[in-house]
Amino acid sequence: MAESRCTNRSLREFANRYAGRRAFIIGNGPSLNKTDLTRLKDEITFGVNSIFYNFDKMGFKPTFYVVEDKLVAEDRAEEIKALTGTKKIFGTELQYCLGGSLETIWANVIYDFRNYPGFPNFSKDAVQCLWVGGTVSYLCMQLAYYMGFSEVYLVGFDHSYAIPEDAAIQGTVITSTSDDPNHFHPDYFGKGKRWHDPRTDRMELAYKRARREFEENGRIMANATVGGKLEVFPRIDYGCLFGVHKNIAANSCKSCPAVRETTFGESANGDNVRISVVVCTHRNPALLARTLDSLVVQSLAKELYEVIVVDNNSQDSTRDIVESYPSVKYVFETNVGLSCARNAGIENARGDIIAFIDDDAEASVRWLQELLKVYDTVGDAWSVGGK
Repeated sequence: MAESRCTNRSLREFANRYAGRRAFIIGNGPSLNKTDLTRLKDEITFGVNSIFYNFDKMGFKPTFYVVEDKLVAEDRAEEIKALTGTKKIFGTELQYCLGGSLETIWANVIYDFRNYPGFPNFSKDAVQCLWVGGTVSYLCMQLAYYMGFSEVYLVGFDHSYAIPEDAAIQGTVITSTSDDPNHFHPDYFGKGKRWHDPRTDRMELAYKRARREFEENGRIMANATVGGKLEVFPRIDYGCLFGVHKNIAANSCKSCPAVRETTFGESANGDNVRISVVVCTHRNPALLARTLDSLVVQSLAKELYEVIVVDNNSQDSTRDIVESYPSVKYVFETNVGLSCARNAGIENARGDIIAFIDDDAEASVRWLQELLKVYDTVGDAWSVGGK
């Protein structure tokens, strides 16, 4: 019990400590070898797992160092325990192999990897708990939220993994017999190191949840990785973060296409909604949830669009599904028929653009951003379609 009180007191020291500031979460993909990490020396950073292989090249240690995976903790226990000069945050379940360091902050990490409804949960109070999401970076995102950061940038998130043909696989544990092709250093998960299949599909669920939580609170989470395959977050050029502007919420960099194309600011009409997305549905709650998942994580700024679901007299769990998305508006239409449902959506819309999408479709993350771009650049456009 004394251990738990100490843990809570240590984490409480960081509650909203960095409100209004920015942080960088450093992934460990091969793109780090193309990234000038020395620029982060004076920034607040989160490093994970075997980031220490890069310390000499970086020229600094991260502000916070986080480990979630038990295999990483066991295989690198001595190196991790010897690590100093960074605030180490681990789940209490790792005390058996990482205990003893005075610099460690122990957190209540809930290791629940089940495919439960709404996976994964997102904690806004790190003192209470942190939830796993299939990647240690998800712990960092929850910690960054708790600490109050208004802008979080991701670096080294290549989001692409390959299991070498010569790897030894037993159950869910993979043991490398050669160099690691998936990270910035060949020894990261090199010969003799154990690891789990990262499962990018599950990671994306976590990333979508994190982005939604940040944006619904008026905060920014963007991907500054050089290349890579992670498209859940809006992209921003890494170099622009250290150039003519420091805060993309307040400024735009004309030399940076990523910033110019990703709208975080207000609409041309002030703070009015520009686009109303209307989803008409009838007895299709299972697929509807996937549609809504794709709509609440659009790269277009949250204040520029709204999502309206018109329930066309379904009499099933549709309303419960919709109400599990706090930002989505629910409308019930008793007159069955697509025209009736669409008219009900139009009547409840606030935007000057109505975007219809079927209840079994999934929108690409930039759908609304590209749609609005056409209307803003083609003055006489009355309607816009796609493939």
